[in-house]
Amino acid sequence: IFPNLETIDLGNTYTNGAVVTPNRLDALNLNGFPKLKILRCDGVVLTSLSVAENPELSTLDCKNNRLQELNLSGQTALTTLFCSDNFFTELDLSQNTNLTNLQCQGNPDLNVIYVWDGFDLDNPQNSIAEITKDDHTQFLRK
Repeated sequence: IFPNLETIDLGNTYTNGAVVTPNRLDALNLNGFPKLKILRCDGVVLTSLSVAENPELSTLDCKNNRLQELNLSGQTALTTLFCSDNFFTELDLSQNTNLTNLQCQGNPDLNVIYVWDGFDLDNPQNSIAEITKDDHTQFLRK
């Protein structure tokens, strides 16, 4: 219906620290939006998010939800991922080689983030400029 849609913002709106419009969805399937570049769906209580057919997606903000998994295998244009405060046990970023900003703290069971060949495991900031994660979460090559 909207094949050229580039931005979707379903996130909570904050004014002076107060939530103005709380949105609540369980599942969000955005397949079929090939031009989608920016998706903001933070704090809408999602348990399922599908962005598998969005090859131009560059920014995904899905923090503060109830997500347990996230398939980002087709998002090679992804540069920014905010996925803090969810319930991930692992993240596979092995195909997201353009990633420059990653925020994934507050996922108590997130033990592993899989990364691409050439990722600097000794100094992750050489591969992703901005990283915020919990201390127990480690990077591994797949």
